[in-house]
Amino acid sequence: MKEFLAAHAAASRWQEAADACLAGLGHIPAEANVGFLYATDAFAGALPEIFAYLKERTAVAHWVGTVGTGICGNGREYHDEPAISLLIGSFPEEHFRILPPLTDKPDAFVRAERAWLARHDHHFGILHGDPRETQVPKLLGELGEAVRGGFLVGG
Repeated sequence: MKEFLAAHAAASRWQEAADACLAGLGHIPAEANVGFLYATDAFAGALPEIFAYLKERTAVAHWVGTVGTGICGNGREYHDEPAISLLIGSFPEEHFRILPPLTDKPDAFVRAERAWLARHDHHFGILHGDPRETQVPKLLGELGEAVRGGFLVGG
């Protein structure tokens, strides 16, 4: 894949929004291996089901994303309505890492990520942190210090 595939849709039910996005993506090449899901807060409670649904329907192995009060897609913003925005791409498996969920041992988490970062020269991190998790600011600061020659973005 040389380009990302992107689609977005609003619907009262998450399955309808997901299906509309999948239809908008069109053919998903076999090499597609990373998907980004952004959903408005109307679908926050269904996020695990949405991830499972997309993984099953697309064969994209790795999914990440988050919920926001507003999301955007090509030429459209969604506020105060149930909506989903998807982005799918392809990266060499050795060139990206999906961070594991934060555990009750944040120091072990940071050590593991520092070890992975130390084996690579250039970094661009897209991070999604749970604002309810009190360790996130500290961990983001430590990961930011560990990134040489790169950037961390996200929310």
